[in-house]
Amino acid sequence: MTTKQKKAPAGKKQEKVKLKYRVIDCDGHLMERADSFGKYMDPTIRAVAERNRPFALGTDIFPSLDGVHYLPRDMYEPVGQGNGRHPVGSPEDWIDMLDITGIEQTVLFASEALSVGVLRQKEYTVRVCRAYNDWAYHEYYKRDKRMRPVGIIPMQFPDEAVKELKRMVTKLDMPGAMLPASGLQLHLGHEYYWPIYKAAADLDCVLTVHGGANRGLGFDDFTDLKPARFLHHPVALMRAFISLAYDGVFEAFPKLRLGFLEGGAGWAVFILDRAKRENEFFPGPNLRKLFESGRVLIGCEGVDMTVPYLMELIGDKALAWSSDYPHEPGAEAVKHEMHETIDDDRLNHAQRTAILSTNAQRFFKLSKV
Repeated sequence: MTTKQKKAPAGKKQEKVKLKYRVIDCDGHLMERADSFGKYMDPTIRAVAERNRPFALGTDIFPSLDGVHYLPRDMYEPVGQGNGRHPVGSPEDWIDMLDITGIEQTVLFASEALSVGVLRQKEYTVRVCRAYNDWAYHEYYKRDKRMRPVGIIPMQFPDEAVKELKRMVTKLDMPGAMLPASGLQLHLGHEYYWPIYKAAADLDCVLTVHGGANRGLGFDDFTDLKPARFLHHPVALMRAFISLAYDGVFEAFPKLRLGFLEGGAGWAVFILDRAKRENEFFPGPNLRKLFESGRVLIGCEGVDMTVPYLMELIGDKALAWSSDYPHEPGAEAVKHEMHETIDDDRLNHAQRTAILSTNAQRFFKLSKV
């Protein structure tokens, strides 16, 4: 899936690419780097960044996603190389990536901070979320408004989460916050988190459930990353969606918009099929209507086989294209997956337009840049 890129001559600016369709990436990733992240941290926690192990891929600022994400460095080398001029996932690398692929905007999510739900100590959790949001705002969004970071909030402490959500939306112009799909001690539909959902609805911002940590999903005894990856993202998203839907969050907050990212689109087919059967015996929420409403966004890649079927089943408002760069594909793979959607003759013009740009633009309320 990944392709090594040839290095571009140093100092030469990439020419922007024109595509047949506008493309907005609903799920890219920034890479937390201790050398730049640390200066945004409160002095009381800055030492965590400053003692970063120079040989490690991580920063030590956030917990490990699980026990199987440690791979030999040679397995990382081909991944997400962009054009080879800058550190992978850095602001400069993303600017190059946008130019050489023709992507109009990207919505950026965390990498290591996907495990933020595992944190338990209140003072540290609150301060590290604030530092992350300041860092993402200054290092990415302020550098180039085509990069739209989504923030993180201390979900473990709803009062503090509401404060940070308001700050990052009103002061940092972020489109919303990421909710960890696993790691929290309560399922996402639990009433403990409802003050956060009310605040998001009042702010008219998004909340996006993003797969990340594997903990507590039944894979804790897996010893290989491959089977864990195969299952943990879609299973985590299904669990979150069903929890939110059946515990009444969508009904209680009719203006709330929720995204479900990095698990493909096939999980939606599965739960729609199960809901149809279950509702014959135990009536529940109309999941199909939720998907049709435009309040739910599902990230999908060009290779998702279920996309045309889902378009026929739930309409064209729920799906949006994602690159997942730089976690998996390099620049050529990103372009390849874009064109899998652009050139897919199973989709009509309106459906391609919706997936490639308009759904993400509407859902995240992105202004043209």
